[in-house]
Amino acid sequence: AAGKSIFNRTSKMNIGEFMLQYGGGGHIAAGTCQVPIDQAERIRGEIITAMIQDV
Repeated sequence: AAGKSIFNRTSKMNIGEFMLQYGGGGHIAAGTCQVPIDQAERIRGEIITAMIQDV
């Protein structure tokens, strides 16, 4: 699961829309997805990188 900070409101990312590409969903401020265990580390890295870049 992922979500935006309630204290720092500068993120432009739509979390739910972003999670759709990993088979998940959510809404603008929070979302989730489930991935195969053998791909979890790679996808976790992709998600973290994208969130840091705020794409």
